[in-house]
Amino acid sequence: TWTFNAGTAPMIVTINSQQLGAATGPDVFVNNSANLQTINGTFSLFDIGGTTTSRRFNAAAGPLAIATSLINIRGDSSPATWAIEWGGSFNGTFNSAFHNVNFSGALNYLKTGTGAWEVVSPLPDQTGNASSLTVSAGTLTLDAVNTFTGPALVAGGATLNLLTTSALAGAVTVSNTAALGVVLAGGGTSANSANLELGVNLTDATSLNLNFS
Repeated sequence: TWTFNAGTAPMIVTINSQQLGAATGPDVFVNNSANLQTINGTFSLFDIGGTTTSRRFNAAAGPLAIATSLINIRGDSSPATWAIEWGGSFNGTFNSAFHNVNFSGALNYLKTGTGAWEVVSPLPDQTGNASSLTVSAGTLTLDAVNTFTGPALVAGGATLNLLTTSALAGAVTVSNTAALGVVLAGGGTSANSANLELGVNLTDATSLNLNFS
């Protein structure tokens, strides 16, 4: 785990071909500083002995930018599933391509924490198994043309924002008190989904926010 301690000045860290993955706990990078910390370069993410179900980029106390050119996905311990996680109470941006080295399970996407993360790059199915997306807290904004085919769940109190060009192929479920936002990316674009479910019960209070500006 790379930790930027409280008081750390703004830094741009370039990583070249390192393998990252703590033996316990999900965190890969943690920003405990109030200043923006930026990660560039390439690295590999792997799971050790199935001890965690995710690899987390944690904007714990300040903003975090993952602006790498490539993240290699490894599955040396053969986990059935684990997730790329964006977390923390502050904001973050994620922009990286993926390359699957030897993982054969289902690699999913997870947003936790009260902060807001913006994912600039596409989110693909990492293997032959469909990847899913869960927004369990805070706000997640997807900007790119995503190609993952599994379902998306927006949990109560959370928000998922999409551009019409970043709409999801799988079913989208928006839980009670959750919100889904759709922004028109340009003329002639549309937001498509296999199925959209706003709430489960008739009394559920969900929000669908449309922006055509």
